[in-house]
Amino acid sequence: MGLLIPKKVAPRVMLRRDMSPCLLIFFGGCNLRLPLTVFVAEVLEYYKLHISQLSPLGMIRGRNFEYTFRALGKEPIVGYFWRFYQLSVSMCFFSFRQREHTPKLMIPPKGMTKWKTKFFYIKVAAIIAKLQFRNVIGTIITENISVPKADTVDWFLIGVSRSGQR
Repeated sequence: MGLLIPKKVAPRVMLRRDMSPCLLIFFGGCNLRLPLTVFVAEVLEYYKLHISQLSPLGMIRGRNFEYTFRALGKEPIVGYFWRFYQLSVSMCFFSFRQREHTPKLMIPPKGMTKWKTKFFYIKVAAIIAKLQFRNVIGTIITENISVPKADTVDWFLIGVSRSGQR
């Protein structure tokens, strides 16, 4: 449970209360910037994830979703994100998988390797989210949701207030 620290660097790692580990790839290939956007912070809080528990592909899907909605002139909120993506876990890292029957928003990148050993620390104050460590062994319940037909203009606006936001 919690942070996965590679064995070959574990002896040099000192955990501090005011610092948070973060994967280096988040700031390159995943296009994350600090401070976190409100949307990224709300996604982490909603799913009860610590930023160090999210895989690069999970971060890419979140950022891509945010950019897509902003480009469409819509405010990205967790409720919309929840309609497209289901939380998943693989090899002790969380990610998001595309829900069945939802429009594909991106083609996942390939060839991201060795990212688990490349992390650094950032000041906790730069992360505006209430981060929690989620148990990677816990069960993730598959949520089957009804998806309106594609010919519905604002199909994604139906019932998106699940997260209680906006």
